[in-house]
Amino acid sequence: MKKQTKQLQFLNEQIEVRAARRQNITLRNSWMQAKTSKNYQTEYDRIRSHLQDSVAPGKTVESINKRKKY
Repeated sequence: MKKQTKQLQFLNEQIEVRAARRQNITLRNSWMQAKTSKNYQTEYDRIRSHLQDSVAPGKTVESINKRKKY
């Protein structure tokens, strides 16, 4: 009887460990997604600011569009 109880306790611990690991992975993935989104937004804002503050904004946008095509 003791052996079965120990086996059940072990199985319950394994289930709890797997659930905790799954939660940690989900949390980490959400943090990484937020970090990636923030990085892209920061870079986008930096580029927009640079384009707005350039000497000839229209020309800069035109050259970027040409580069994008080619």
